[in-house]
Amino acid sequence: MVNRLENELFESVKTLDDLGKDFTLEESLLIVSGADSREKLEKYKNRIGYLHKKYQNRLVKKDSCSKTRTLVKFVGNGKKRFRGREGDISNDYLTNVINRKIWRHKIGNCLGLSELAAVVGLREGLDLGCLLFPGHISLFLKNGAERINLETTIKSGFNFKYGNSKESKEEDSLLTEERIEVLLPVLLGDRGYLSYNLKDLDKAIDLFQDSDFYRWRGILFEENGKISEAIENYKKSIQIKPYHKSYFNLGSLLLEKNKLDEALENFNKCILKCPTHPLALIDRGVVHSKKGNYEKAVNDFIKAKNFGLKDHKINAHFNLGSVYKDMGEYKEALREFKKYSTYNEENEREVEKRIVYLTRKISLDN
Repeated sequence: MVNRLENELFESVKTLDDLGKDFTLEESLLIVSGADSREKLEKYKNRIGYLHKKYQNRLVKKDSCSKTRTLVKFVGNGKKRFRGREGDISNDYLTNVINRKIWRHKIGNCLGLSELAAVVGLREGLDLGCLLFPGHISLFLKNGAERINLETTIKSGFNFKYGNSKESKEEDSLLTEERIEVLLPVLLGDRGYLSYNLKDLDKAIDLFQDSDFYRWRGILFEENGKISEAIENYKKSIQIKPYHKSYFNLGSLLLEKNKLDEALENFNKCILKCPTHPLALIDRGVVHSKKGNYEKAVNDFIKAKNFGLKDHKINAHFNLGSVYKDMGEYKEALREFKKYSTYNEENEREVEKRIVYLTRKISLDN
């Protein structure tokens, strides 16, 4: 169904500087979240007004830091920090987050919660900006020359210290401070990625050049078989922020095109940033194997078994079996193929042929 109000929005808003002329940031977020008529838009603006009053009732002190601390407690609900492709797009929509807050349900992910905190905080006159990470977004308060981080997914997120978690160390090191209006292209980009909609990602990139948008657009191009366009977008993503996932995406495509040296370079950069990335280790092992560097391939496949989930371990067993076979290490190859066949029924005939061949080979050699 066509959202005519959204068409009207983007006829007016060509850059982020256009926000505040015909449409405010609050109105823009509501429209992209599904408010497709003036009546519905006014309904949700009134609901924001209701939540703003509820927030104000909690205020004790009137300085900006105290107001913001109360805002984070008001919004935060303990959800996990990171989101991904498997996420529910409804968690992004400000309209849904508003409804869930009013109904006292668990209300959203990092983007949805940041949107809610932003529209309430802006109504209160707080000077807010966005903190943008690969795969994550939060807010900050401009308190004079000081930046106070606001992690909106937890109630204790006021003055949150990033960079303390091993799991998010790389992402935290790549954070950038952005204007609050960046929430609009982030919502568009997330919607485009989760809904497989290239037009939304194109609009998001027109408004704001973000590493995630290019990586997500690269994934959609790849899924549509547009390999050259995918490679171009992965490279642009890396140019903006050198994130390990972009290096992996690019390396995998280069491997498919048999550009082994370029693929190896990107897998090396991915693994340098994320040493436990099982798929990058497996793919780098494949590159080493194709180049005849069997010992290096074996090392990567063994690491992938140690770091990976079940599917990664199964994949590593198959690749180890293939490399050991090429090395003439038939007993080791047989062991790995047997482990593979125990856990996986795919390629059953092919693996069974290899097991029979290796069993005979070992018998003859003895």
